[in-house]
Amino acid sequence: MEPWRLRMLRQLSSNLMAQETWSSLEWLVGKVQDRIIVSTLRRFIVKSTNKSRHSFEYSERDETIIAHMVGGIDAFIKVSQGWMLPKSALKLLSVKSSDHHSRGISLSLLCKVEGMANSLDKHIRQNLSTSVDDVKKLLLEQMCLELQSDHASDK
Repeated sequence: MEPWRLRMLRQLSSNLMAQETWSSLEWLVGKVQDRIIVSTLRRFIVKSTNKSRHSFEYSERDETIIAHMVGGIDAFIKVSQGWMLPKSALKLLSVKSSDHHSRGISLSLLCKVEGMANSLDKHIRQNLSTSVDDVKKLLLEQMCLELQSDHASDK
């Protein structure tokens, strides 16, 4: 190949690589900006929901919301990538007893509530406050059923 063509190809390839690097950098900056915006919105939603019956924390590191419910029960909720958009819903990761008053709740009951909560309709699981209210409702219903079956087996 002629030297001048080789130089042109090198220059052209160097320009293309610079543009590719620049567009990669632009993409990265855009992703970081998106992440900051989403994180800020999530913290705002959690903070504004704190005025309801439950106390909430947002953990950005693992993208979870911890709902502290009355009675010493904590619900750990996974925030999906598109949460706050109409098609995405929250997912209950686990329900745990957090104080000595709630330690008597069986693990099987907590697992059952988790499964039932995640099978609720998506539109219910989109709203943080409604989701936690429904988890609490399911928990109370299952506790009552467990007490009734324990009481019936004692007779």
